[in-house]
Amino acid sequence: MALYHDRFMSESELRQAKERLALAADAGQIGIWEYDLETHKLNWDHWMYRIYGLSPDVFDGEKAVWLRSLHEDDRCRLETDLARTLSTHQPLDSEFRILRPTGEIRHVLIKAQVSWDRAGFRDHLTGICLDITDLRQAEEQMLEMAFQDPLTGLPNRVLFMDRLRQAIKISQRGRSYGALFYIDLDHFKRVNDTGGHSAGDELLRVVAARLQHDMRDEDTLCRIGGDEFILLTPELSPDHATAAKQASLLAGKINAAVQHPITLARSRVKISGSVGITLIDGGISSAEVLLVQADLAMYKAKGKGRNTSHFYDAQLQAEARRRRTLEKGLRAALDCGGQLQILYQPQVCESMTIVGAEALLRWQHPRLGPIPPEEFIPIAEDCGLIEELGDWVFNQTCEQLARWSSEHLPIQIAVNLSARQFHQSGCLAKMRQSMNTWHVDASSLKLELTESILLENTEDTLENMKQLPPFCQFRRPATSAG
Repeated sequence: MALYHDRFMSESELRQAKERLALAADAGQIGIWEYDLETHKLNWDHWMYRIYGLSPDVFDGEKAVWLRSLHEDDRCRLETDLARTLSTHQPLDSEFRILRPTGEIRHVLIKAQVSWDRAGFRDHLTGICLDITDLRQAEEQMLEMAFQDPLTGLPNRVLFMDRLRQAIKISQRGRSYGALFYIDLDHFKRVNDTGGHSAGDELLRVVAARLQHDMRDEDTLCRIGGDEFILLTPELSPDHATAAKQASLLAGKINAAVQHPITLARSRVKISGSVGITLIDGGISSAEVLLVQADLAMYKAKGKGRNTSHFYDAQLQAEARRRRTLEKGLRAALDCGGQLQILYQPQVCESMTIVGAEALLRWQHPRLGPIPPEEFIPIAEDCGLIEELGDWVFNQTCEQLARWSSEHLPIQIAVNLSARQFHQSGCLAKMRQSMNTWHVDASSLKLELTESILLENTEDTLENMKQLPPFCQFRRPATSAG
């Protein structure tokens, strides 16, 4: 009686354990399956049928039918995993894709263990199956976010640099030259200022689509940031001259694609692009160096008047070093003084009588000597020093007017005002403060504003113009005026 009771309790506990396992499997949507190693038949529970999108009357457990439901690219790998488990008796752990009868692709993970009969022979492979499609899709989305530009869907800098390094390796093997194009949209800021950032974003998407239109499958286009794009074209030609010609023709297509008018918010917008080009050969192993070269060539294209292209050459590197030296030196000149001076060029009438003077800024670099305004003024604008430089010139001019006034020399001085200085916060207030400090009458000054001021920040421009003193006028200042 005691033995019978013990046996009854064991069977009861086993039944309860199976019921708990079934409940847990249902809660986790886990499919349970068994493969008979003698009959080669599969036995599925109801979750297995749901995962595969099949019904018992369609699938009767045949292994061949099951294998046909697997994605063809994963079938051989899974059979290899099965064979390894059966030969080594190690647990099976395999991930693959299946095709449901509807054509839907699902990702599944199976885990299994070989079981043995009482005689010590393998008789079954028992395991579980999990549908991990949602997990894999989430991972793919995260991967896209990590390697794609969210605005245009193009590869981002991380992915692009990896492909550029691959292109360098191809070139190092001597197969062919490649080319790198650095594309910067000209006057993109005007689009944002007039149409808002939504218009700017739409323009970037349109340009990205246009640039992709004529790309080859092996080419890579990247939006590196803002309104800048990079195009990589590997394996152009093994001949340097031919590769350069191909790159030049492609740069022309890029310019043509960018400058075609675009409709934004019912308005036709026309922009252009400046393109820097550098060839990829086996002599350069650094992706970063190539990117700098293409960037330098792009700035040279902008300096040539925009809407054009320029190839990188060694001279550009020397120009870049000089530019960095001048930028650093200009900051020092503003801080310590002595290097900057203002020359006053007389303005005469037809009778050769002096009627005024124009303030001309000059810079004497302690090592490089005199630096022409047409060289250092653009640098000051790009590095954000133009406002400070303009304030210094205006204050110095007011001081000079005060000295001449004390000597009873009534001369009117014309001072150039840059667009960036005009748009800076408190520009006019600082001018009035300098005039008050030196007791300068408004009639002694004439501000000369470039017409380009009217093209930027339209609303702010109109508001500032309302506050301008009566001595301001618009004109195109001479290049040498600084």
